[in-house]
Amino acid sequence: MLAVAAALSFTMHASVHPSAGPAVLIGMFAVCAMAVQNAYLHLVPATALSTAVMTGNLVAATTAATDIVRSRGRDRAARQRWSRSWPLLAGFVGGCLIGAAAATLLSDRAAAVPAVCAVALLIGVLRQRSSAGRKGGPTPTGS
Repeated sequence: MLAVAAALSFTMHASVHPSAGPAVLIGMFAVCAMAVQNAYLHLVPATALSTAVMTGNLVAATTAATDIVRSRGRDRAARQRWSRSWPLLAGFVGGCLIGAAAATLLSDRAAAVPAVCAVALLIGVLRQRSSAGRKGGPTPTGS
C-alpha cells in the first residue's frame, strides 16, 4: 500500500491540488498501510507495543523517566518501562523528521521514502529469518 501511494504520488502530482480526488486517494492508501501495521502489531507478535497510540506511549515514557529520576535510578520497574518506551519515541520523532525533510525536499515524491524504508525492512527481516533457519535457531517470532 505504501508502494501504491508512492507510485501514485510520482504520477499524479497531487500536491498541486491537495483536496482533489487524486490526493485523497493517495492519502487513503497511506492510511490503509498504517491500519495494516496497527492491526499486525495487535494480532501477530505477542509482545509488540503499539506504534499508533503515540500519546499513550509518550505518557508511559514520561512517567517512567520521572519515576527513574525520583528514585535516583533505583526503580527497576520504571527502568524496564523506559526501556520499552524510548525506542518507540525515538522512532516516531525520527520518522517525523524524515517525513518533514522528505516533504520539503521531494514534494510529491516524498511518499517513496516510507515505501523504500518498508521494503528495506522487509528484506532485512527475511534475511534474518533465513539466516536463523540455516543455523537451526528460532526465527525472531519464535516459530
